[in-house]
Amino acid sequence: MEDDKILYVGVSGYFDQKFDEEEARELLEDALEDIEKEYLDSGEYDDIIIVSGLTNYGMPKVAYQVADYKGYGTMGIAPQEVNDTGYELYPVDEIIYSGESFGDEIERYIETIDVFVRVGGGAQTQMELELAEEEDISVIEYDLESFQD
Repeated sequence: MEDDKILYVGVSGYFDQKFDEEEARELLEDALEDIEKEYLDSGEYDDIIIVSGLTNYGMPKVAYQVADYKGYGTMGIAPQEVNDTGYELYPVDEIIYSGESFGDEIERYIETIDVFVRVGGGAQTQMELELAEEEDISVIEYDLESFQD
């Protein structure tokens, strides 16, 4: 439907660190259940698009897999550099390239989302969180340990 109100949910967390993907998936599913109750069940929004970092690694991969399972749309926001790294990209519905180098895309990412979900994460995730809070974006946070092999 043309007039559907779409809720853009940004999901951030670990990228190249090891973490318990099953626990991350469960935490994200819990967050999305709460988001559905608050935003979809109320009729304020009609559908959800999951927005993350485009790659098929780490938390972006988990976010997109959950989105696919739940029938949500997917969007990847990344810098041009992602194409030069050899990283496998997740087959998202929509890609937005913003900036040249990793980190350049953060501002566009924050401008795009309505809700920010943090599941673990490092320095870039912390920067995204702080910007989301500055912009009064709803934030849902979960701590998740990373570990070495």
